[in-house]
Amino acid sequence: KLMKQLKEEIPELRIDSDLRNDTVQSKIRDASLLKVNFILLIGDKEERNKTISVRNREGKVEYNVKIQDFIKRIDQLIEEGK
Repeated sequence: KLMKQLKEEIPELRIDSDLRNDTVQSKIRDASLLKVNFILLIGDKEERNKTISVRNREGKVEYNVKIQDFIKRIDQLIEEGK
């Protein structure tokens, strides 16, 4: 559902999901090795609160980020050319 929303609102993004039956740490490590700019984590708590946890390339994690706030931030980064 989130992937569909992101693709519709920011079509220039490359979006992928990792639904393997593996640990979250392993998935984060794999994405970090691929130099992914943002890793969005959605667990039970995030799903209940309709928020996401965002991990940037440097490993800094922000919790309880509203989806629309994240979309606005990405739009701003695209406009700035980052």
